[in-house]
Amino acid sequence: MTATTEVPLTEATLTGSVVTLTLSGRDFTDAWDIADALTFSGIEGIFVPRDAVERVSNTEAKVTLYYAGNIDTDDTFTLTVGADAITSYNEGFSFEFPVTAVEESLVVSTKNPLTEATLYGNAVILTLNGRNFTWWRKDVQDVVTVSGIEGVTVGDAGFYTDDNSHVAVPLSFSGDIHEDATLTLTIEAGAIAGYNEAITVEFSVPAVEESLDISSKFDLTEATLSVTNVTLTLNGRQFVGWESDIFDVLTVSGIDGVSLERYEIDRVSDTEIVVDLNYDGTDFDTDGTLTFTVGADAIAGYEESLTATINVTAIKQSEATVSISPNPIVSPPLSEQLTFNLNIIDGKDVAGFQAVVWYDISTLKYRGSAKGTYLPADAYLVAPTVQEYEYDPYPYVPIAATALDGVSNGNGTLATLTFEVYNDVKESEITLTHVYIVDREGVRWEVEIEGAQVTEPAHDIVGDINRDGIVNIRDLVLAGNRFGLSGENRADLNGDGIVDIADLVLVANELGAAAAAPSLNPQVLEQLTATDVKSWLNQARKIELTDPAYLRGITVLEQLHKALTPKVTALLPNFPNPFNPETWIPYHLSKDADVTLHIYAMNGTLVRTLSLGHQAAGMYQSRPRAAYWDGRNSIGEKVASGVYFYKLTAGEFSATRKMLIRK
Repeated sequence: MTATTEVPLTEATLTGSVVTLTLSGRDFTDAWDIADALTFSGIEGIFVPRDAVERVSNTEAKVTLYYAGNIDTDDTFTLTVGADAITSYNEGFSFEFPVTAVEESLVVSTKNPLTEATLYGNAVILTLNGRNFTWWRKDVQDVVTVSGIEGVTVGDAGFYTDDNSHVAVPLSFSGDIHEDATLTLTIEAGAIAGYNEAITVEFSVPAVEESLDISSKFDLTEATLSVTNVTLTLNGRQFVGWESDIFDVLTVSGIDGVSLERYEIDRVSDTEIVVDLNYDGTDFDTDGTLTFTVGADAIAGYEESLTATINVTAIKQSEATVSISPNPIVSPPLSEQLTFNLNIIDGKDVAGFQAVVWYDISTLKYRGSAKGTYLPADAYLVAPTVQEYEYDPYPYVPIAATALDGVSNGNGTLATLTFEVYNDVKESEITLTHVYIVDREGVRWEVEIEGAQVTEPAHDIVGDINRDGIVNIRDLVLAGNRFGLSGENRADLNGDGIVDIADLVLVANELGAAAAAPSLNPQVLEQLTATDVKSWLNQARKIELTDPAYLRGITVLEQLHKALTPKVTALLPNFPNPFNPETWIPYHLSKDADVTLHIYAMNGTLVRTLSLGHQAAGMYQSRPRAAYWDGRNSIGEKVASGVYFYKLTAGEFSATRKMLIRK
């Protein structure tokens, strides 16, 4: 029998090390018999549980060592494999293994920096080097204590040992300190194998002044109470884990008619909750204050309530109306823009205004706004910032303007807002909230508000994905871009709930009905390539459909592919020419090829080589597809003015043209 280890053994690596036993001339018994026949001597604390022996084959066994001891100098242990481990054999085998001693040390860290605010739920991480914790977690847990700060205890949940050298000690805290303090962690004798002294570690814990802050995205006014939420932020403490427990001890007071609902509290983090407000419209004529009180049961490990206040502005009702026009408005085609006016009727002594405009991001994108003609000429529009949030389908644009001098009366346009039709043409709403006007004294006045409806075009042409009234290449490209989308979608022509190649072929059929063959204007060439169409054709031909519309659609795609594939390879004139400092070099490929562009000076010196790689047959004419030269040589220097030559090599084809840099 032989016994080997993969690496030399040290005191620190004994646990987990594997001894491989290889037997010649006999067979091993089963794994448990092998485990029972193993004995160790020479170094106290080495053992092997029954399940740590693996019988790999009749002649090979792997033994995983465990160690719960200590040596101060290099030593040797003896492993004896008794005869009971070997079938029909009456003798055992012994092997000696040298073990290198390791200098012991204890490294202590915490999951998060320790402060009064982070004591609750924190953990102390103990890492032993050169020694081992006792094997059973409970033995370690029973002898770890904390002292120095009243209310700090060692928790049961979360106490774990990764292995015999790592322990995590969870902390809990239900107290309060008013000045910096010291926390002492004691590990009594018995937690570390072969070590009979206690270990203490001290941590400085800065005190934190507990407080509750309150904030809101918008100024709270009588007009906005019912559509606003507030954020409560704890300093120096953490909220308990359940939102329902927070709600049970959260109150609001100060203004009649304001209340809270159980399911309108969102625990955003350990220190922050967002609360939606409910307001029944009870009128108040003077500015007020809302007081929020968070009871002690909502704050982990704390025994006092915290309060925060926020001001609410009372707003008088004016006779003015602010509305969006035109209303309703028919949506233009995809990618086109529509502009709304923010109008006022019956305004009086108006020196400024504020409004929040909400829209549906699944169909509209905000593109800009401008000051209207209603306010005095010196009025300035505050640059709005779109507020878009992930997973929120309704972003908003806050818009406001104020006059430096003078006021306006009557009717007019406060501002204009421009949107782009995005993603899909469908019905949506433009709504207004937080709208008020301001008089010359800075007093805010509430107004009546009216939003607007965006409607779909009345006509509905099959295959007209972008709703511009005609089926063309743009619709084909849109269908391709929507591959894989499910649910309601204008590109799902066959109504099977998903946009795929079958729908694209049906769009091609409608395209063919509009013209005998698609025309290749510059716009088409920028949107579509022969490679795209070839890929569509390959997918379409794999589907066995005999519907005439489907077959006509494939024919249109074949015509389009033919039109997009040049009959000959050609090098075209660069643009612009003359140029400074950059230019684009277009070309055609009649078949797939490796493409390289060389640029030479008048004297034949090579200035730059552009390796464009392997490219599919097609037209490379537009800026996104043509070769690009930035007017620099191979080391990045700008070249001088003058005449240069560019030579295209594509497979067996090559051609040269002249261009001019003029500075």
